[in-house]
Formats: sequence, structure tokens, C-alpha cells
Amino acid sequence: PGSNRVVCGVTSTLQGTVEVSASIFLWDPTSRIVISDIDGTITKSDVFGQVMPIIGRDWTHAGVAQLYSNIKRNGYHIVYLTSRAIGQAGMTRGFINRLKQNSVTNPDTNVVDEVLAMAGINGGLEYSLPDGPVMMSPNRLLTSFNREVIR
Repeated sequence: PGSNRVVCGVTSTLQGTVEVSASIFLWDPTSRIVISDIDGTITKSDVFGQVMPIIGRDWTHAGVAQLYSNIKRNGYHIVYLTSRAIGQAGMTRGFINRLKQNSVTNPDTNVVDEVLAMAGINGGLEYSLPDGPVMMSPNRLLTSFNREVIR
């Protein structure tokens, strides 16, 4: 159950051995899922949501990692949806795996944890996006970008 890693290798005289890896998610047929768009839902906008992480800027909605973590904690699996090109798969998965956010202000949160977080000391308030499959466009970059941004 859960995420299962698969690796496929191909050997050629020109390029030697090349490996491609992926995750196959196995969930119970009665599992509850939430399907979420990435661009404009997790990120603040479609275009800047794709560009800003490349130049090292956070362009995500505040508290989104905490929200998705709470959804996961309540027994739901997350499926991520994006119209990004298949060639951006690694970058998109990396974005999902690297996103870390501190807790948003909550009256139920421990005051000591809030003070530690403001001081830059993680008091257990860091959230990340849950692991889940990413459904992407099978198109190339320019076709996907044209469809998502220009049209």
C-alpha cells in the first residue's frame, strides 16, 4: 500500500544504461481522495507559480502546506493535477517535495511554538505537502504553456 518505487533501465551502445524511475500509488478501492490543481491553487498564479520557484522565490499561498497536511491527517489521499508539460515532471515533483511552510497563526496553537517559529527555530510547526501522484499534460512545454497562459 502507498507509494511504490519502480525503476526501468535501458542499455544502448550510444548512451550506455539509462534509468527512469516513477512511483506507483496503491490505495484501497474505498480510499478517500482529494484532487487538487497545483498552479493557481497551491501557487498564487499559473505563470508566476511555475517561474518563481526556479529563481528561488516562494509563490505559494500562505498556509497551503498546513491545509493539505490536515487533509491528509483526516484520512484523505492527495492527487495533484497540473497542465504543466510532461518535460516538467521532475521539477514539479521536486516543487511538491521541497515545499515547507511554517504554521499559520491559529488561536489553538501553542504560544511557545509560535514564539520559536518567529525566532526561526522550528517548534514542530513546519508543514510540507503530502506525497501523492501528479497528473500532468502529455504535451510538450510550448504547447502546454500556450494552452495554460496564452489562450
